[in-house]
Amino acid sequence: MSNAVHLLATLHAHPGHGPTLEAALRQLVPASRAEAGCLQYELHQDRDTPERFYMLEIWRSAAALEHHRQTEHFLRFGREHGHLLANFKLTYHTPLA
Repeated sequence: MSNAVHLLATLHAHPGHGPTLEAALRQLVPASRAEAGCLQYELHQDRDTPERFYMLEIWRSAAALEHHRQTEHFLRFGREHGHLLANFKLTYHTPLA
């Protein structure tokens, strides 16, 4: 799994839009998990800031992640729900232990 890409996507909804963003993110999960290159795709919600969500992702390779970014379900999410986001950040991680 040395070529695997580990990342954390942090998505913060505009005030009042947390439940709508959550519903949209929940729809994204099954299709993303079904992708051949997906090793992990987990949706989490911040306990202290309920309009902030985290997607913990592991992709088999950079190519698998790039494929994910071109899928219809990912692109549809951006087209239909991107306006709900006040902030979006990706951080890439290297597992140590």
